[in-house]
Amino acid sequence: MSTRFGILDIGSNTFHFVIVEVNSQKQIRTLFRFRNVLRLGDFHTGSGYLISESHISESIEIIRKCQEIAKEFSTEVIAFATSAVRESLNSEEFRKAIKKQTGVKIRILEGDEEASLIYRAISRQFRDFPNPLIAIDIGGGSTEVIIGEGSKILELHSFRLGTVRMKEMFLDDSQSFVDAIPLMQDYIEHTLSNAPRTGIKSKNMYIATGSSGIIRTIMGVSARINKPLFFSEMQKVTLTDLKSIFEQALTCANINELTTKFDLKQTKADVLISGLLILRDILFYLKIDEIVVSDCGVREGVVLELIGE
Repeated sequence: MSTRFGILDIGSNTFHFVIVEVNSQKQIRTLFRFRNVLRLGDFHTGSGYLISESHISESIEIIRKCQEIAKEFSTEVIAFATSAVRESLNSEEFRKAIKKQTGVKIRILEGDEEASLIYRAISRQFRDFPNPLIAIDIGGGSTEVIIGEGSKILELHSFRLGTVRMKEMFLDDSQSFVDAIPLMQDYIEHTLSNAPRTGIKSKNMYIATGSSGIIRTIMGVSARINKPLFFSEMQKVTLTDLKSIFEQALTCANINELTTKFDLKQTKADVLISGLLILRDILFYLKIDEIVVSDCGVREGVVLELIGE
């Protein structure tokens, strides 16, 4: 017998909604995906902002659409929110408005909780690999780094390093990258310097994995640039890949040119530079030079939590 779940991830950049089906062997199959870009956070001022009334209204409409989809699949919407909502001053008002208008109760994930769910999903995906795992997830408002062995988490960090956060703090659509990049690098290095150093002894002992939309976008850009002759089931992103993309990105004057050069949607192109910088510096920080790209993340972790695995 199978069970269906409608999982809504209210991120800093996008509302992601998936319908999944779990069979009696606890195998998970995705039946439907829906995404809507809506940037809830105002990271110009760091934390302590208000989610606007217009964004609350838009959120209600998106959730109603998700409910209609869920009804077609004979299930309900299970919603959670991450960085943008948890840092807002009116997060409780946001949750109450959603509950009143739609009946959906939103769970706010703290950084460590989000990281744990991400690791739960990725460790399950790589459970047949004997090596310990490093899991990296770069979101719109935060970046989670988790190190573990099997299902056991050894250490985890949630950094206020997000692609949308940094884009809004340091870069606008018409601005040249040249002036913004040093400021972004300083911000990343300062944020990482406040975290304890990882206990990794040798990069060769670990499998490093990366999840989230920006990492998959970077992998796609790398594939278009390098034009691989053969498809590899185990897709990777290396420091060499990041350097190549970064060099080509710097030939663009602004985000509009970047959109054209890499054939990206505006909402992906405008966070590419910040995503490249965050991923590059995280890899430097961890002393690793490549990651395997995972298609799992916090949504899958929530499903595993629901089914008790």
